[in-house]
Amino acid sequence: MKHFFSILMLALLFGLSVFLSSCAIEGPIGPAGPTGQTGEDGQDGDKGDPGLPGADAQGNIISDTTWTAANGPYVLEKNIVVKSGVTLTLEPSASINLNPNTIIYIDGTLDAQGTASNHILFKKEGSVGGGEIYFSSTSTDSILRYCELQDNHFTLDANNVDIQYCKFINSTQTTGTPAIFNPNFNLIALNISNCTFIGNNNSNSCGVYVCLGGFSGTLNNCIIQSFQRGIFAENSNLTITNSSVVAFSLFGISTITSTINITNSNIYGNSDIYYYNQNSADQIATNNYWGTTTEIESKIYDHNDNPSFGTVDYSGYLSDPVTVSGCGW
Repeated sequence: MKHFFSILMLALLFGLSVFLSSCAIEGPIGPAGPTGQTGEDGQDGDKGDPGLPGADAQGNIISDTTWTAANGPYVLEKNIVVKSGVTLTLEPSASINLNPNTIIYIDGTLDAQGTASNHILFKKEGSVGGGEIYFSSTSTDSILRYCELQDNHFTLDANNVDIQYCKFINSTQTTGTPAIFNPNFNLIALNISNCTFIGNNNSNSCGVYVCLGGFSGTLNNCIIQSFQRGIFAENSNLTITNSSVVAFSLFGISTITSTINITNSNIYGNSDIYYYNQNSADQIATNNYWGTTTEIESKIYDHNDNPSFGTVDYSGYLSDPVTVSGCGW
């Protein structure tokens, strides 16, 4: 008889558990299921949402979590949030596939440190453009090393996201989405070094495109090539050194309400205009290689073409290109 009542009580508790989990906004945390497949929603509950390690029933990362290379690829079919105060760590060789328009919101910290021989891959899922890694204003101390983004991009609303030795490949995306983007008008501290940005040079393709906001910081030893625009800067203050902005089809550098100081770099492409200064402020572009030592002035649109714009100082131009390694792989 006791055995009968024990079974009855377990059945009632099981039914109550299923009822509560179907009504709750966030279900109980259960063991993580195989990546991209169905995980367990609670110890004894029914099958729940696609399981990710450290995720709740909504797929949000609510505790410090590591995604490993062995358990990848992690296929994200819907938006997830790395909660404030929480760190998502990606191991070297970890792979994350994002469905189109899928967003990883980083309200906490993303620690994605690959190595020179074991890169971290953010890949699109399917045949069209991928998703987005969004660093919100609450995110802190995020680090990216040796990461490769294929048709995915970064949106930065956070200061000092540390980006080095990363590669951005925009091979099929045609929506004009930039590799790095600031969605707001606030000034974001941005310092990028040893990175490579490769586009597909279609009519909507942009490189390190600063739009509807601004960045203040540096780019060093970076390669930006095969974009419609290499750098389009609005409300920004950038210092660029030892970099290449090449093979663009419209403008290499274009400024609006911005100041760009670019030196010891390569600036040349497939268009008539290499530098388009739409700002009233003068711009410094000294000691650069322009693909030629003659007719450089004709490749620059500035005060000499429109008196309301400032001049571009291209003095000290180089006769040979600068060696730039970018991400080095």
